[in-house]
Amino acid sequence: MSLSDIVSAKGYAEQVGELVGVLKDPSAANYFNGTWEAKGLSVAELVDNMSRGGLTFAPAAEPDRPFYSSLYRSLLSYDSGIVQLVSR
Repeated sequence: MSLSDIVSAKGYAEQVGELVGVLKDPSAANYFNGTWEAKGLSVAELVDNMSRGGLTFAPAAEPDRPFYSSLYRSLLSYDSGIVQLVSR
């Protein structure tokens, strides 16, 4: 194996180990049963749902980055609108 392959394999093994640790947690079912799923048809609903559920954003995986960027722009627009409402 090349050094690059070894480094990649080591990184993958570490990720699998971390995932196994997460799945051992008694609350791990919340990842799959919808409890920790962000929901909302608008930015306001998403913010409300995440706030009530104690949810926070995690780093985006590479395939999801365009979606995170779009959501980020929507959140900025929402925040700007709230600031304008409050300043009236």
